[in-house]
Amino acid sequence: MEKYHEQIQDTVKLLRNLSKELEEASNGKLSTNDTTPERLLWEIFNKIFNILVILENSLLAKDSLTIHLVARYSYEMLIVFAYIFLDKSETQTRAQEFTQFNQFKDSKRMWTDKTFSQMVEAIPNDSRFKIHKRHYRNLSNFAHPTMDSFQLNRRGDQNEFLMIFGTLLLTVGTILEITKICFEENLHFTETEKKKVNLTNFYTKTNQIMEDLQVK
Repeated sequence: MEKYHEQIQDTVKLLRNLSKELEEASNGKLSTNDTTPERLLWEIFNKIFNILVILENSLLAKDSLTIHLVARYSYEMLIVFAYIFLDKSETQTRAQEFTQFNQFKDSKRMWTDKTFSQMVEAIPNDSRFKIHKRHYRNLSNFAHPTMDSFQLNRRGDQNEFLMIFGTLLLTVGTILEITKICFEENLHFTETEKKKVNLTNFYTKTNQIMEDLQVK
């Protein structure tokens, strides 16, 4: 635990600063009950704020399972987000289908007949998702009650903390990717609001923490 104290403090600071800048950029945006893409974007970023808090709490509590569960949730959220918003000809229809779907009242299990893999294939320029395939396979394994997930916190302090940090930083990368796409595609944020989030700085700090961990 003591060995990684500096990385823990740096990571907590990163999470808090990212949350602060995103909240400042999102200030004044309100939720609605409509079925527009804008309402869905509000919900996505509201969940991102929740995830950042969960990541900090899980890091401080050395909660391996929660870190991995949230990482999988975040990556699947990125896939859904990109599937809806990067194919502009289908955005309105897909956003409406998604916001209207209620899995507890609908006999169907999913809002779309596509699997996550099929959604990735349907995303224009899906190359940014291909690098995550191996990580996603591992996350999916830990998201179920398997022997691997049962023993997540019995791998020794060094291996466990490296897994926690690596998975947490992967989730931060997912959040940054969603934000980056919004910036590039002029979604959710105005030009003035974009200036309140220093994406380059967060990418740099995330990579630096990971490099420091690998050196140690």
